[in-house]
Amino acid sequence: MEPFFEQMKAQQFELKAQSLGSWKLVSRNLKRAADKLYNYYHDATLRDIQRILDKIKSNQFNDGARELKGAEWEDYLDGQLISAYFLLIGYSFENLLKGVLMFEHPEYFKANAKMTHIQSHDLVKLCSRCNIPLQAEEANLLEKCTIYIEWQGKYPIPLESEKMWPIKQADGSWKTQGEAFHGRKTQEDVDILYNKIWNELERRKKSKPGP
Repeated sequence: MEPFFEQMKAQQFELKAQSLGSWKLVSRNLKRAADKLYNYYHDATLRDIQRILDKIKSNQFNDGARELKGAEWEDYLDGQLISAYFLLIGYSFENLLKGVLMFEHPEYFKANAKMTHIQSHDLVKLCSRCNIPLQAEEANLLEKCTIYIEWQGKYPIPLESEKMWPIKQADGSWKTQGEAFHGRKTQEDVDILYNKIWNELERRKKSKPGP
């Protein structure tokens, strides 16, 4: 039976590698999980902001360090979920883009059950390879997601010190870490770009039927 299972596994590997639907399914699941995290982050941050406003109005605001307990502590932790959100969203974008690469370039799959030419987390470059044009703000969003994929969403530090915040830009300025709260706008901007890429892949699939 072992040769049969090995053959079946190889066939499934090839099918899923070249099936746009397989990549889209993983992408959709990652985005769904990310959106749920964003809801926790969004609601917790709003509650935290309201607490601060209430204390200011009642002249009880104290910006000194103090121990957070109960609901305040839970909201603080949920407020940190924005990193996990961008990590999962980044992986969601990555699956869409790598899916179209495998769909349009079956030669990337080799007979010895390996995939080549897709070992990259750089979402802007992946878009370029997929011939998906980006506006400046869309490229900035994908560059941010790439940083979260590479290290910020899963490690305390990057592999190289020069990639640690603050990051020096090409024009000599310094880009600092920090994600300002913009309510639902951050999520809405992600959704617009995600739908743009998703719809582009759907268009290509219709024009070129695949496995």
